[in-house]
Amino acid sequence: MLIDNSADSVKYPPTSMKVSDLKKMRDRAPFRAFQLHLTNGETLPVRHPEYLAVPPEPEVELFVVWVGRDWNLVDAGEVARVSLLNAKAGQSKA
Repeated sequence: MLIDNSADSVKYPPTSMKVSDLKKMRDRAPFRAFQLHLTNGETLPVRHPEYLAVPPEPEVELFVVWVGRDWNLVDAGEVARVSLLNAKAGQSKA
């Protein structure tokens, strides 16, 4: 699982992230909000476990993230890294 909370951003090759890794982040107890950093530079916050939907089939590497009123269908290979969000400010811990 790729979790990067350092100040220096590290680039990972596409396809490093797996849906099973994201599922573990979503299902951990207690839940800790996190942010997905995509290879195109976009970031998607996951502030609640219900905002990340993953398929039950282990071979499917697509998932859905809800941000506000919009949903995003994402290929797990497009996730460059994951960082934890500061629960109070909603900002990335970097």
